Amino acid sequence: MGNCFGELTEEQKKNRAIERQNQADEDLEKKIIKILLLGTGESGKSTIFKQVKKLFGKDFTKEELETWKPRVWENINKQIAAMLKASKRLEIPLANEELRV
Repeated sequence: MGNCFGELTEEQKKNRAIERQNQADEDLEKKIIKILLLGTGESGKSTIFKQVKKLFGKDFTKEELETWKPRVWENINKQIAAMLKASKRLEIPLANEELRV
């Protein structure tokens, strides 16, 4: 709380600054999309990003990222569906059977 004149103590000012930074960090984290690449050893998971970095040497523009986003999501969905179908064929139980296709 502040004093009777509405001023904040140094501790309160520091606390508010920390809270603002935490909120900004949380907002930024919500915008980040993470993808988990699965595959056996030597299947090229890390090579994908190394090649992109070598080819382009810079970050993609927002427009370029938006262009590729639908294709990436489509590939992810196809691979998840393939894994679910394979788990049924191989009789591998799922933790949540409602997910089975």
